[in-house]
Amino acid sequence: MADPQEIEREIRGYLEKEHNMRDSDKLDYLMAIMNKHFGLDKIDHMVNYFDFDHTVLNAKSVYAQTSMPMNLSGRELNPSQTNYVLVLEAFVGYLNKNKLLKKLVKFDHKEKK
Repeated sequence: MADPQEIEREIRGYLEKEHNMRDSDKLDYLMAIMNKHFGLDKIDHMVNYFDFDHTVLNAKSVYAQTSMPMNLSGRELNPSQTNYVLVLEAFVGYLNKNKLLKKLVKFDHKEKK
């Protein structure tokens, strides 16, 4: 996904150089910035063994700290379902960390009070 802060830095750089550019080059320069960042969305992201292993280890470490039974949207999960939720949550965390999702995804498993 395009990084808004990086786009802003490059546009600021453009604005500093703009007065030295020919009018015919200004639009090309801005289009190059946009194409670069929005072209990043078209690049595949490969999950390698290290990423997979780290995700599973993350889920295992969270499992050790999870109070049972876990609830998801107010419904109680059995222990095997809890494993699935934790692995899915670790994978979604990996996707969020690498900015591969357009929205932040979270699981609704708050403890009942």
